[in-house]
Parts: sequence; structure tokens; C-alpha cells
Amino acid sequence: EGRVDFHPLSFWDGSRYQAGPQLPDPVHGWVMVNAQGGHTGDAAHAAIRRMTVPADGTLKITGALSRPAPNGDGVRARIFSNAKGLLGEWKAPTGSVETPLEIRNVVPGEVIDLVVDCVETVESDSFAWTVVVSLTGPEGQNLGSWNSEQSLYPPATSPERLPVAVDTAWRVCYGRAPVDAERHA
Repeated sequence: EGRVDFHPLSFWDGSRYQAGPQLPDPVHGWVMVNAQGGHTGDAAHAAIRRMTVPADGTLKITGALSRPAPNGDGVRARIFSNAKGLLGEWKAPTGSVETPLEIRNVVPGEVIDLVVDCVETVESDSFAWTVVVSLTGPEGQNLGSWNSEQSLYPPATSPERLPVAVDTAWRVCYGRAPVDAERHA
């Protein structure tokens, strides 16, 4: 354990990503991701948000995992790096738990996965997990932040999504946002 087998959820229903047009999906179950969090699938299908580190530095992750339902056995959140393995783990049987984490010495291209799965059963496993990820450069400079609740977009092929996709690609390639002259060149 320590690595994530990631498969993107390919169906966008206008407000969330899920495995297919119906919930539960016949193969992947209830797994879906929305702006506030989502729902786990089953033991083999976790809800995952993935990000790629755009520059050298330190990532600081703040947030809270919550599961309001009194039924079931809860959910588990874990944060993985493709370079460093499992970095943090929290369980929310019901209620809320803070999920703070600092990851030092991240490098461009490093993949960070925010994973929520069922503990044992998938009963009532809707969850909220809003996180803010901040990147600080090696000299202490603020290189930007990402808020999961404000960063769920339709597929990049949607015309309204293209400017955001370009900005994201620019950050991954150059470690910074493009300036207006670069956006319009």
C-alpha cells in the first residue's frame, strides 16, 4: 500500500463526476465527486481528487472531512504522493475531523492524490472534504493555492473551460500563472 491506482471518473452530469450516467453505476457503485466532496464507491472504488505539483516547494493542506450520516461505519481520507507514498490518514465515523498536512520538498510533476474510501461498508458514505492546498517556494515565496470547492470544472473540452485549462497547463509547465500578454499572444 502507498500507491494509488487512479482512473478518472468520465461522466459529467453538470455538477459532479461519476463513473457513468446512472447511480449506482453497475460496476463502480456510488462513487462520485462534487464540489463539496462526494460519495465512496465500494472497497475497490474510492473518490479521488488528483493534483500535479507545478513547482519546487512545500505544500500545506488544510481542511476538514465530514460525514453527517449516523448510519454505516464511516469514511477514511488519505493523502498520497506518487513519490513519497502515504502521507496522512483520517477517519470520520460521523461528524467532522480536521485534515492538516504539510509536505516538504515537493517537485514539479509530483502527483498528490486526495482519496476517500469506505471503511468496510459503503452504507451512507456521502462526505464533504473541502481542502485548500497552498504552495510555498524554496525561498518562502507564495506560489499560489487551490481550493477544492471552487475548483471542480466541467471537462476541458467544454468551451467555457478552455481559459481555465490553459491557465492550469501554464502553471504546470512554468510554475506560475500566465500574465495577460501571454494569455492573448
